[in-house]
Formats: sequence, C-alpha cells, structure tokens
Amino acid sequence: MKSFFLSLILPLLAVTSAIGTTTTGTGTSSSPLSVVVDLTHGYSFYTGFGTFLHHYMKPGQNGVNNWRSLKNLQLDNANVFILPACDDKVPYTDDDKAIVKKFVENGGGLVIMGSPGSKQQNAIAGVFDVQFGASGKAPLSFTANSGLSGEIESPNGFTLTFSKPEEWQPLVVNADGVPVLAEKKVGHGKVLAASSTLFGQRSQKKEGSINNEWINGLLVRLGSGRQVNLDQKVDGGDLVRTDNSRQVGSLVYHWSDYLAPSAEAMIKMDTRCRPSIEKFMGVPLSPGMSSEVGLLATGGGGYSNGRHIGLAVFWGGFPEREDSMIEFITHENVHSWVHPHAEPYWNEPIATYVGDLVMGDQGYPEEAAKRIANTIKPALAVDPEMKLYDLNGNGPDSAPKLDPGQQRAVNWGKSFWVFEQLRKDNPDFLAKYFQAKRKYVPAKLKHGYSLDDAVAIMSIAAGKDLFPWFCEHGMPVSRDKVQFQTN
Repeated sequence: MKSFFLSLILPLLAVTSAIGTTTTGTGTSSSPLSVVVDLTHGYSFYTGFGTFLHHYMKPGQNGVNNWRSLKNLQLDNANVFILPACDDKVPYTDDDKAIVKKFVENGGGLVIMGSPGSKQQNAIAGVFDVQFGASGKAPLSFTANSGLSGEIESPNGFTLTFSKPEEWQPLVVNADGVPVLAEKKVGHGKVLAASSTLFGQRSQKKEGSINNEWINGLLVRLGSGRQVNLDQKVDGGDLVRTDNSRQVGSLVYHWSDYLAPSAEAMIKMDTRCRPSIEKFMGVPLSPGMSSEVGLLATGGGGYSNGRHIGLAVFWGGFPEREDSMIEFITHENVHSWVHPHAEPYWNEPIATYVGDLVMGDQGYPEEAAKRIANTIKPALAVDPEMKLYDLNGNGPDSAPKLDPGQQRAVNWGKSFWVFEQLRKDNPDFLAKYFQAKRKYVPAKLKHGYSLDDAVAIMSIAAGKDLFPWFCEHGMPVSRDKVQFQTN
C-alpha cells in the first residue's frame, strides 16, 4: 500500500481538473498555441491537476486536458497534441495510431513523452520509428543546431533510438552524445520524442516546473505548421463529460471507452463499500458530496474535491486483488464524507484509517489490522510513549529533531494511534464523533476546523473531557479556542 494519497494536493487545481483546465487566449496572439494533453491513456497528477498547462503555457495561449477517447476528440483547432503517458492496460488502438498520425501529417505537432518501462508509449513511438531506452550519463546539453537555449534541469534522460536516424533531428543529448529529445518532420507537421524526465517535476531552482523557460518556445515551434483560432477552444471534456456515464441510485459514474472493461467492476466495488463507510462514519454523505465518480486510467491514485471523486481503476492490482481497492475507494469517499469541514492534521490519515476499518468489514480483517499496526509502528519507534511529538512531528527543544520522513511517520502513526486508543473502549467512537460534528459544528466557521474544535467534538463522542489527554500526549489543545458551543 502506498503510504500517501494525493487526493487533496492542490485542492483548487483538483476543482480545475474536474471542469477542464485551460489558459484563455485571444486570436491575435503572436505565438498561437492550442495544446491538448491526453489523460485517457494514462492519468497523472502532473497532467490531471493542470500543472503541465499551468507551468508550460503563457497568457494568450490555449490549453486543455482531454478526457475522451481519441475517436471522440475533435483536434481541428489544436496545433499541438501531447501524449504524456500510457498505462500498459490501456493500449493505443489502431484507430488511435491512425488519428495521431493524420494529425501530424496535416501540420500538427505531436509530443510523445516516454520511458523504457512503458510498453504502450514505445508502441505509439514505434509508429514514428523511435523507441525509449535506458538513462545515460549527465549532464544534458542542447545540440548546436537545436535553436534552443537556457538551462536543462534534469539529472539524466531516457535515451532515444531510431530505426531511421537520418529522419530525426536531435535537440538535447546526454554526456555521450546520445539523444534524449529529438524531432522529426512527418508530412506537414512534426513529432517530438521526449524523455519523460524533462517534464513533470517541480523545479528546485525557480518557480514552476523544470525547463519551463524553453519548453514553451519549443511547443510554439512544434505547432507552427497548423493554423488555429485561439478564440475557439478545443473541447476535451472533463471528469464528468467523457465517453460514457451511468446513474446508479444517486451516483453517476463516468469513464472513457478505454476503461469500459473495468467500469462494471469499479461500480460494483464502489457501491459495495459505501454502506460500510456510512456505518463507520455514522452519518450519510452531505447532499451532493461524492455523487459524481470519474474513473482514471492509472493505478497511481485518485482525488476528491467534494462532489467529484476520481478513482484509479488499477489501484493495488485490482480486479485480481481487491483489499487495497477497498481501502483506496474508502479513502477518497471519506474526503467527501467529512464535509463541510476537512479534518485537521489527520485529514489524510483518517481517510486511510477508515479505509482499513472498511477493509476489515468487507472480509479482510487480518490485512486491515496489519496495515493499522504497520502505520503506528514507525511513530512508536521515535516516540514510544506518544507524548513527545505533536501531530506534525514537532517536539520540545530538548527532543531530537525529526527529518521529514520521520515527521510524516509520526503524523500518520500518531493519528492512527489516537483513533485506536479512542476506539478501544468504544468501538463506535468514530461514528459518534462524526454524528456530533454534524450536530454541533456550524457549516461556516470564522477559522478553519481546528484540532481544538475536533477535540471538543471527540469529547462528546467519548463522553468525557479529552483535552487533558491530548495535552498529555504532546498535542496541545485548549477548550478556550473552540469556535462553537457544544451544549
């Protein structure tokens, strides 16, 4: 089980992702660029949350993510199409290959980001006689006739091999002179084969993503063979406007044609988990929450922004293995269930903790107990009595300073430990907690829902004053800071 979920990373961008990420443009731009980034073959947080478009596009240029199968995508007003990734369980079809080839032949610019481990990215690259190989030696540098300048921020790059090298123009090479970025003219357009290491990481030296000072110009050049009207954006759909939708009770599920083989199993699993989630949460979802479910072409994670949740269809080896998927689906749902106020400090841990409880309820009690114990264990290793560090892994000046990994272990482990301690004598504690939270906490607070507020509500659920207990265990709280009345 991955120890982290990215469901609430950049929450505002999550909302943007759900409605389609764009940068607005005008038809008078001196560098017309209309980019479409495909999410249907391989969803990632870097592309799905809009980071690529946000960091590599400029004002006056259009960018949109695509959530539809390529046969249902209109690329007439795009001049650059980007294929950032492809999960090997979602192969490019023969129609897909024909569509991208025609797009390039008609003047478009195609970007294929790849690595040697991606069979399907190599399959689409093979259409244009290029393959991605192992990393080579750093540093990377521009070739003399690349027309590019600036700093290349990447420790290495996946090498490119060509079956027809005379047709390719290397733009960036490694220390051995082997290309990691190259372009090829195809019909009236161009194909850019790019090591994925050149994109997708936050820069350590400046604001934004690596290499953003020269990639935009490269994209403009790549799309120069095709005229576009920047007053008309490409409609790539969004999480809830894709190829297929089905209503199941109050829920609506959405998926692309590529994920049709996985849709039924995911719908059954999500609807199976929800009654167990409600049992442990003690309350139904707030109206509208977690009511739109989009399926994502990845095994790497999902997100929730309240109404919309995105679920990775290949998480944890699903459908062959279902325990991790139960935990994961619960995690994303809990992020919506806690609304209208996210939990303090343990917002991520509590979602997984409830996921483990639901996993046990759904037939995997031993695995659930093991995961809970394994999460608490690293925190106990640095704080055996759970009295030294707070929920952020910070302690008094006399305490050893923890590195970021240890702080995170304390955040997760101590959170799980708190829930376990409070459930020992009261197995229904969490349900009572969320019931009291709904009853006493106003929908609007002057400040965000705090740990002081949470302990006040937990005290109601436990039937005793928990403020001294939290303070004793390194989590300073005060009833004087509670923002509402609890009696």
